[in-house]
Amino acid sequence: MGLLEKIYPEFNVCSIIGMSKNSGKTFTLNHLIEEADMAGLSMGITSIGRDGERIDVVTETDKPTIFLPKDNWVATTTELLDLSEATVAIEKVTPFTTPLGGVVVGRVIYDGYIQISGPQTLHDTRQVAEDMLELGSDVVLIDGALDRKTTAAPEITEATILAAGASYNRDMETVVRETAHIARLFKLPLLEDHRDLVAELVRDKTHALIDKDGQVRTLEMKTALGAGRRISEAISQDTEYVLIPGALTLNLAKDLVDLAPGIGRVKIIVADTTKVFIDDRNYRRLVKRGLYIEALHRSKLVAIAINPFAPEGYSFDAYEFREQMKEAIPDVDVVDLMLGG
Repeated sequence: MGLLEKIYPEFNVCSIIGMSKNSGKTFTLNHLIEEADMAGLSMGITSIGRDGERIDVVTETDKPTIFLPKDNWVATTTELLDLSEATVAIEKVTPFTTPLGGVVVGRVIYDGYIQISGPQTLHDTRQVAEDMLELGSDVVLIDGALDRKTTAAPEITEATILAAGASYNRDMETVVRETAHIARLFKLPLLEDHRDLVAELVRDKTHALIDKDGQVRTLEMKTALGAGRRISEAISQDTEYVLIPGALTLNLAKDLVDLAPGIGRVKIIVADTTKVFIDDRNYRRLVKRGLYIEALHRSKLVAIAINPFAPEGYSFDAYEFREQMKEAIPDVDVVDLMLGG
């Protein structure tokens, strides 16, 4: 079974996110493009950051390029189109702008290497994904930016592939443990009550407390500094939910557990499972002390693509790495595309 079959036809939009830089995201993207080409499917691609350049603009190291065959679709910027070798017929000029120019959607009419960089917000990324589907793409892939799980947010993607590699840490056990932790976060329980209300608050980026009767008390947070203390002081006996519309960081979670009275009876609500930025060991400690999280949305983790090689020159034993991943994450397919499956 190919990797593409884990996505299509069940899902039409999928993100590829990485545990770290050089985890194998672009390699995975290229593999899926090849599978789609062989299957006669039309692929649409875009990125929340920038990808496809031969030299990393930050580290000045070599990067895998992206080759896009004819009749596939791309959402990228005008500046990067000028730097690409593929010939693209622009089908739509979007209202979205970036530091790399305006975002356009086009069809590849002559094969070639291409650089991609899409819109800068989740809402806009979802829009260009829908544009490519409407124009004729069978499936859309969104390449995640470095260390940003936000592109897996269910506002824009129905499915996610997680790329995990030796570049995350020199210790294989650490890589496996943290990857398994991220996989478990994709299965956080979903919020059942007050969903429309919470969705509206999330859209407005509003921190809020919700009591048992559905009464809302909003909290104005101009900065994340001291947010945990402010939220903890606002929690009362009637508080049932605490909504965190942005990132739930380790410091914020620790403040809630340390300072909030009766935190064990309060549910912390996050917009989606990608907004939790707490490592495995700290997460386990906080859960034991009463932290309980539910998510408004979640995306399905369809596969984990592993890369046993790190650009720093070290590598893991590929077989052992794969087997440890499969043992730690038995309910998600683990594939080693580098070594052929």
